[in-house]
Amino acid sequence: LVPPGTLTARAGLPATILTRGLLTFTFFGADAYVTLSITTVRHRSPVVAGIAVTGATLAWTAGAWLQARLSERCEARRLVRAGIAVVLAGIAGMILVLQPGMPVAVGLAAWTVAGLGMGLAYAPISLLMLREAPPGREGWASASLNLADVLGTAIGIGVGGAAVTAATGRSLYMGVTAAFAIAAAMGVAAMALTRRLPPGPSGALPAAVAERVPARAGRGPADPAAGPADPAAGPADPAAGPAGGVRTAQAPAGHGGADAGSSPGPRDRAGESRR
Repeated sequence: LVPPGTLTARAGLPATILTRGLLTFTFFGADAYVTLSITTVRHRSPVVAGIAVTGATLAWTAGAWLQARLSERCEARRLVRAGIAVVLAGIAGMILVLQPGMPVAVGLAAWTVAGLGMGLAYAPISLLMLREAPPGREGWASASLNLADVLGTAIGIGVGGAAVTAATGRSLYMGVTAAFAIAAAMGVAAMALTRRLPPGPSGALPAAVAERVPARAGRGPADPAAGPADPAAGPADPAAGPAGGVRTAQAPAGHGGADAGSSPGPRDRAGESRR
């Protein structure tokens, strides 16, 4: 399901897949408890909590736009590293806003900043995956990356939920703080893995993909990989005419509409002699 060496963070494609899983663990493992922090721990309305998650969504879009402009001249792993650092700063802000004396506006700004970090770090990992995928196996590598996305999100939310549940009845503040701390720990691990990501800018088209696109556009008359013709198909229809030609219709003998330049057949001459 994943490239060999993923769990040991082997440099190249395995480290790329693992980094994506840790990134989604970090962000979504904290994002699931942002609204709980604002509404239950700080006793604000759901409208205020909605501002936090909406700001993160818009900032994610802005971060993706920014990394697209920087991808030609910045290394992909530098963008990923910077994005993870911004996400960690956002999580730190959410931990601070759990304190009763901290303004809730700090949490709104902090989680908006975390969304910007995801926009910077998320897309470059996808491009690194395409660049490092073996030729012809880009689909398999994409499936591995999607699996890392799903597992990172699910495990991050699940582990955080276990921490919150364990603190139920004692101190919800401590449970949410533990969830944020676990997510931050995975973010630190992801940042350490960025040095194993492939070097180079993220905006370049992968060489394997660049070679196959023009080859398919200008394919020759026959595909050598198609193999010989199927012998079970039988011989070609002799009435179809030469290859590439146009099939002409022929009128049946003894009917009208025969070609004016053709000589009469035996049945026509017999009919004339009887008349």
